[in-house]
Amino acid sequence: MEGLPIQPACPAPLAVAAWNFLGGLEWGGVEVAAEMFGVQDVDLWLHELAVIRDHGNRGST
Repeated sequence: MEGLPIQPACPAPLAVAAWNFLGGLEWGGVEVAAEMFGVQDVDLWLHELAVIRDHGNRGST
């Protein structure tokens, strides 16, 4: 197994899945996506979505 690249687990798989499903942080679909993905902690999940959004905007300013 030596020499194989190590891929860390995604820290926020529900947020990434929702981001891809919604096509970004689409407020109109957040409630439906939270229900579909079985999100338990909506505040944390929204924070994770915002981090994904902000990560994509890092070099644009």
